[in-house]
Amino acid sequence: MPLLYGCHVKRNNKQYNRKVMYFRTHFPHTYKKLHTFTYPLKHPAKGVSLPAPCQDGSLCRNYPGSMTVEASLAVPLFLFFMVNILSMNLFFHTFAQNLETLHQQGRQLSMLAYTTGAPDEMIQLVRPARVKPVVPILAYPGTTIVSCCYMRAWTGYDVERKTETEEQEEIVYITENGTVYHRERNCTHLTLSVELAGRDEVGQLRNESGGKYYPCEKCGGDGSSFVYVTGEGSRYHNTITCSGLKRTVISIPLSEAGGRPPCSRCG
Repeated sequence: MPLLYGCHVKRNNKQYNRKVMYFRTHFPHTYKKLHTFTYPLKHPAKGVSLPAPCQDGSLCRNYPGSMTVEASLAVPLFLFFMVNILSMNLFFHTFAQNLETLHQQGRQLSMLAYTTGAPDEMIQLVRPARVKPVVPILAYPGTTIVSCCYMRAWTGYDVERKTETEEQEEIVYITENGTVYHRERNCTHLTLSVELAGRDEVGQLRNESGGKYYPCEKCGGDGSSFVYVTGEGSRYHNTITCSGLKRTVISIPLSEAGGRPPCSRCG
């Protein structure tokens, strides 16, 4: 009812005044509130009459606007921090979801690993994912989250038993075409130092033991003006890709050396 009387369209001044007086007499408290909080328009529409309070200034009230200024500063900051917290939760959710997916894929691969026969018994999966905040922030377009999964293949490998065996038995090193085994991985027979020399001067060169160089039985050692020699060997080679210049080192237990004698340098 206060809003109805506050914006009453009058057709007759007497009728309007009677209604206002009746409302003021029977509802004084409501009329006081209506009279206090209803303000006249500077240019009211035609046919619209509003009460005219504050004519004597006794019922006027002043309300400061500090709450509006504080709200204009606090609300944006509150929304900014809430959006950041939501973005962090999104990042952790993406990381956990990718990690769970990698775990399931790793379990499937580990069960099928025995069919490949690969020497590497470890399965490693890496999955990067690009994530962005809910609301793009200046100078922070997003970041990359990397999820990793590392597990052992199900190939019947007994870790404890093999570890005990390796601790009890010595590990030695051999080559594919070698006739001896080596106790040291950095033995000079395993780490060759290849040098380039002219064919005319190869007859004057000597190895570390003082011996001469002879043509390689695999590549012939002729057909080029330059040859390749090593300080530990006794052959000169025509090409750098000769198998005599390569060493494929294999680590095995000493019991699997196959009757090979120890190396004269490291054994």
